[in-house]
Amino acid sequence: MARDRRRTQYLRACGWTVMRFSGSQINRNATQCAVQVLRSMGIRQSRVITPQYE
Repeated sequence: MARDRRRTQYLRACGWTVMRFSGSQINRNATQCAVQVLRSMGIRQSRVITPQYE
């Protein structure tokens, strides 16, 4: 945890936006994680293509 905090502080100091997702969050709902990333980039959800599974 301390290493993650230091890394986050460093990246933010360099101008990066840091978003963290746990493995379980990604496994449960990868699409929602991707939508959050795209929103942070200013891309509206209506432009996000959701994969269609057969």
